[in-house]
Amino acid sequence: MSAIDALERVFGRPRAVSFGHEGAAVVVRLTGRGGEATVALQGAQVLSWVNAQHGEMLWWSPLSPAGTGTPIRGGIPICWPWFGPHATDSSRPMHGVARTTFFDVASTGTANGCGFVVLAARIGDARLKVRVEAGSELDVKFETQNDGSEPLAITEALHTYFAVEDVGRVAVHGLDECRYRDRTRDDAWTTQSGALVVRGETNAHFDDTPDLLRISDPLRGHDIEIVRTGGRSTVVWNPGASATKMTDVPSGEERRFLCVESGNVGAAGVVVEPGRVHRLGVRYGVIAHGR
Repeated sequence: MSAIDALERVFGRPRAVSFGHEGAAVVVRLTGRGGEATVALQGAQVLSWVNAQHGEMLWWSPLSPAGTGTPIRGGIPICWPWFGPHATDSSRPMHGVARTTFFDVASTGTANGCGFVVLAARIGDARLKVRVEAGSELDVKFETQNDGSEPLAITEALHTYFAVEDVGRVAVHGLDECRYRDRTRDDAWTTQSGALVVRGETNAHFDDTPDLLRISDPLRGHDIEIVRTGGRSTVVWNPGASATKMTDVPSGEERRFLCVESGNVGAAGVVVEPGRVHRLGVRYGVIAHGR
């Protein structure tokens, strides 16, 4: 019996949860009322979320195959237990080790007319769980449990690549008057005024932001609503012209995505005490213009 057949026999749910391959990657396919999603076991990473009315909501580079054990460019990578470069050792992987860790299927089922999967992994003294539920909305919950005897300090983010028609025409609402470190200007502190619009390379690290943000995409005729729980931070990133230095972003494709990342970064880092659990969650929804 193949690995896919074994997973299907134990965890498959008719019309809600199935298993297959996406290139070399083993994936879970979730179907729900109004949408569907594909989740790779590598990194517990959502690769695709299709809203039945609005189409594909996530961007995933065709030059970044899944299942190879290397980080996947696109979808929703999980950055953990550090965000960005390691604080003291530049030889350690960017954005931590969760992205290249293979998770096990813990459970599956249906809720609210939507299929869901819970994926689990152990990294050192930490137990990680990721729950993904897909339909017209996408709900991602990420849990860190510290089974060790010492406090565990982490920074983290759900590094979501949203598919947009033209990144220069979208606006991120909800960050007005929030301060951020501008990584393109040696971490100079800046205060956002009004909606954030990408005008070239953007790498804005907001330590503290509201739990509700909205991305307006007039060319696609909808807003994406982002509702965060258990986090304080937002990172807005697009490589702009520097994408020419990136081997896994096709020419011109940097115009087709915007990363709005939810988590706890910088001064908002979290300390998980022994025996305790920290939870980060994000719910994504789509609102048609004119509604």
